[in-house]
Amino acid sequence: MDIRKTGNSVTVSWEPKPHKIHLSLRNVRQNRVLRQVLCEPNTNTFTFAFVPPNTEYALTASIISNKIDNSSDTVTDQITMNVTTNASSCVSTPNGLAQRTLPPHIGILMVTPEHSLGKWLNDAPGNYIYTFWSPFNTPESRRFFDRLFELALFILPHQNDPLIPVVHPIDRYCIDLTRPTEWSRSKKVRRHKNEFYLTVSHDFETALRVTAQGHGTTKGTWLTPEFIELLVQMHKDPNAHVRHHSFELRERSTHKLAAVTVGFSLGSAYHDYSTYTIIRDSRSCGNILSKVVGDTLTKCGYTIWYWGIKANYMKEYDECGGVELNRDKFWNVWSAATQVPSPRNIVQFVENGEALIQPK
Repeated sequence: MDIRKTGNSVTVSWEPKPHKIHLSLRNVRQNRVLRQVLCEPNTNTFTFAFVPPNTEYALTASIISNKIDNSSDTVTDQITMNVTTNASSCVSTPNGLAQRTLPPHIGILMVTPEHSLGKWLNDAPGNYIYTFWSPFNTPESRRFFDRLFELALFILPHQNDPLIPVVHPIDRYCIDLTRPTEWSRSKKVRRHKNEFYLTVSHDFETALRVTAQGHGTTKGTWLTPEFIELLVQMHKDPNAHVRHHSFELRERSTHKLAAVTVGFSLGSAYHDYSTYTIIRDSRSCGNILSKVVGDTLTKCGYTIWYWGIKANYMKEYDECGGVELNRDKFWNVWSAATQVPSPRNIVQFVENGEALIQPK
């Protein structure tokens, strides 16, 4: 039996057996069982997640076998091992100007490159977990963030703060693109579609910077210069698992950017992580772009469009297949969709003039 520990998790691995395995994790100092689980036959790993750091635990594994007459279960073998989780530590910004000691409630929720990410993340309390600069934009960190994005976990960094919240909602708002929706019936789209043209990732970096400026406040924006650089590098990286996109709606008469939305795709799953409307008038450019993107994703064979935590403005999309999914349901739907390639390429679809709004 192999044990792998981090600051807030204990992962147990074993050779698959045709028996159930009962695992128990007990806090030695408190003499309290923190959690126990019964693993089905032929499984080979389990992670006790989000446990306090720098704590000694007694891990007990028991092999459970049925009696011949199936009357009850019996313990045929048992082993107990002590393991101490790593200590919580300080994290620093890339320039070393700021340092932050992790409080216990944050240390429990940390996710770092040393973790083997998986469904155990669904055990996290609340809508956020955390990670940190390590440093931010290196091949190793890009692979880690790429893995986070694969699991639809998006980050919200802040300038000069080493601690990065990771959005992990208990309930996620998604558009079910398998449900029939007539996106073209939108009055705004039909009335104003000839006033605009559509591009995809024509200038991804500019789309991010415009979005950052639009969402910026006196406290800054989560689209920091370092994060924009990371996203651009990931967009250019042919080995990245997720593919980043920007949908750009431009006014045909002036060529000005009217609205933009940025997100990433994996298989037939799509995650919209930000949108911004530059031209604000009665045409509702942002709403038009959302309907056009919905129609494009549907016709390109995408099955789920993830938006994040549901906001009030999203209510109108309930009739377009909008639904809130809890973590387990979302995990199943998202994981299945990421394994199925979309049959159509988004960029080619738009360039071929098949979208609701024509290209330039």
